Amino acid sequence: MAENNLVLQPQLFVGIDIARNTATCATASSLKAVGKPFTFPQTPGGFTELKTILLAQQPDPAHCLVVMEATGTYWMKLALDLFEAGFKLSVINPN
Repeated sequence: MAENNLVLQPQLFVGIDIARNTATCATASSLKAVGKPFTFPQTPGGFTELKTILLAQQPDPAHCLVVMEATGTYWMKLALDLFEAGFKLSVINPN
């Protein structure tokens, strides 16, 4: 049986600025459809709030590309939580 090499194209782009106790997120589905940034706590409840907001915009997490900065170790729990929920993730050097 042939392998299916289908690559899912992102329908929602998500940028997250990481801080010690909070993170700020902005979303865009196109250049003309950029959402207002919002801040959420770096807690399990905050992660759930973020996923709820993202899934309301794009119900399939595989169609979301989340980009966040690797600030210290503050990004790790959020990145793992989003990855386990099926979101496509890119962690970049903040420099």
